Amino acid sequence: MVKFSTTGTEATMYAIRFARAFTGRDKLLKFEGCFHGGHDAVLVNVKPARAKSGDPKRPNQVPASLGIPRSVVQNTVVAPFNDIEALDCIMRKHGDEVGAIILEPIPMNMGYVQPTPGFIEAVRRTADNYSSVLIFDEIKTCGKFYGGAQDHFKIKADLITMGKAIGGGLPISAIGGRKQIMETVVPGLVSHAGTFNSNPLSVTAGIVTLTEILTKNRMYEITACSEKLAKAYNEIIEDVNLIAKVTWGGTSGAVAFTGHDVVNWRTFQDCDIGKWYAYCFAMMNRGVIPAGPSPDEQWTVSAQHEPEDIDAHVEAFKEVAPYVRKCENKAPIVEAI
Repeated sequence: MVKFSTTGTEATMYAIRFARAFTGRDKLLKFEGCFHGGHDAVLVNVKPARAKSGDPKRPNQVPASLGIPRSVVQNTVVAPFNDIEALDCIMRKHGDEVGAIILEPIPMNMGYVQPTPGFIEAVRRTADNYSSVLIFDEIKTCGKFYGGAQDHFKIKADLITMGKAIGGGLPISAIGGRKQIMETVVPGLVSHAGTFNSNPLSVTAGIVTLTEILTKNRMYEITACSEKLAKAYNEIIEDVNLIAKVTWGGTSGAVAFTGHDVVNWRTFQDCDIGKWYAYCFAMMNRGVIPAGPSPDEQWTVSAQHEPEDIDAHVEAFKEVAPYVRKCENKAPIVEAI
């Protein structure tokens, strides 16, 4: 069953409410470095500084904004992404109180972080073991793969959230999932209120987007363009001896200026942010916006892009890569929510 709302923030807020109502439990488990919108329950450990975040296996609960009650923060348990052992340890302590586990199947607010083999399966298994509702936040991944991350990884969540990609960029979001959970959302029991929920303009845009624009064939074509871009990045990085890592999947990917793989928030913090800004501005000076203009963002090949656009991007990076290799500017990671 599916219910519509307007923004990604609303979708994750409602999904967590539905899960808490269904389980009768207050606590939420999220993963460090993942962004799930602007409501209080998920604005915890989004981009915490090293000095505040504590043990990487047992992160401190760090609010990402002023104005969040401490009682709310205490109900949000935090685990490191891609660490099955740490997740097991944390859930042994809190699992019987955790109503929902929410994660980005591929975190895309610290570049582009692929789950290590077995990690998503372990999260699914953990949710089952503790009777917690597993929520896939697919606000981003719903537009990166035809069928989303559930289809890509062949693992089902109990609830999923989808965002503006399904409406071609117009304001629409959706919460979908198990009928057993969704049918409990009824007036007088579980609230799902909003003037613009299921508004005709956004729903029409969604129908057009999913039937005429983001078709299976077109998604495969732009995924091939994304793969071409990732391969070219890797070749250029090797040719100029640039210290960088490229990760990609579906229609998106990212370059991180670091010598080791980025597998979670703590490893993302080792990236050279100054080099990223040098890369971004140098590419834009050559007419290419290489990614979302922040070091924690990624590229996305859209249905409007053609192979020649990838060629232009690659040619610009050939010019930029040697410059970036020599760049020594330092810049901090700024928490911009």
